[in-house]
Amino acid sequence: MTAQSEADIHFFTDGSGFGNGIGAAAILMREGQEPKSLQFHLGTGSKQVVYGGEAVGLLLGAELLRQETDPFASVCFCTDNQAAILSAGNYRPGSGRFILEWFRDTLDRAKTKNGNFACQLMWTPGHCGIEGNEMADDLAKQAALGHSINRRRLPRYLRHPLPASKAAVKQ
Repeated sequence: MTAQSEADIHFFTDGSGFGNGIGAAAILMREGQEPKSLQFHLGTGSKQVVYGGEAVGLLLGAELLRQETDPFASVCFCTDNQAAILSAGNYRPGSGRFILEWFRDTLDRAKTKNGNFACQLMWTPGHCGIEGNEMADDLAKQAALGHSINRRRLPRYLRHPLPASKAAVKQ
C-alpha cells in the first residue's frame, strides 16, 4: 500500500496532465479491504492546469471518506504534490483555492457524519513504486484522457463543469 503512517485509512491522490487533458484521481486503501477509487476529467489543458487536478484529487479523497461506512479514527492523505499540501491549510485567496475550500468542506461533512478523526496530509515521492501512489497516477492519466466515473458518485461540486483556470487561459 503504503506510506509511513499508522492511519486507519490512507488516500493516495494525484492530478495529471496527459494527452492534452487534465485529470484527477483518489484511491482509498484500508487494511483487509479492496481499494476504492474516484476519478474525474477536469477538461483540456487550455482550460485547466495540473495543480487544479492535484487539488481535485484531494477533494475526491475527501468524498471517498465522506462515503465511508466502516468506523475509523485516523486518516492520511498522501500526495506527491507539495504545493497542494501547503495550500490545503492556507485560507488566503489564490489560484484554485475554491477547490481546496471544497476539500475542507467535504472533510467537515465527513466529520459530521462519522465523528471526529485525526487527519494528516503527507508528501509521498512520485514514481517510486508506492502501490497506492502508482494506482492514483494511472487513474489520473486515464481521467486526463476523458475517463470519469458516474457523476452521481462525485462530490456535488464536481457535477457541473469547473470554471476555466486563469493560469491555463493566460498560457
